[in-house]
Amino acid sequence: MEPSCFTDPDHYNKVQQSTWGHLFPSDGYYEGSVTFTHTVYGNCVIIKEDIDIDGSPWWFDSITQFMNDLYDEIEEGTVYVVDISVFVSTDKDQMADIHINKLRLRKIL
Repeated sequence: MEPSCFTDPDHYNKVQQSTWGHLFPSDGYYEGSVTFTHTVYGNCVIIKEDIDIDGSPWWFDSITQFMNDLYDEIEEGTVYVVDISVFVSTDKDQMADIHINKLRLRKIL
């Protein structure tokens, strides 16, 4: 396998779909919360999710990027709950478009 095969978006999406397609997110609007921490190593780690979206690579990529975007709003070594709304839309090529909006961010520890 050539190392460049994962840099080609079309090939990457085909691999994702053939491997994880059964977890592909359903179109719709969701609300829920995510409990996470900002570690001393500079990353955000999800502790718990309370939202009706199945775990998938698409969801993981989206929620991880969302958490990283909160980096400037949170303190290192703390635990937060963020209430979110999520809109998922998909196209005929099985591409997921996941929009996450922050409704409220609470420091709990």
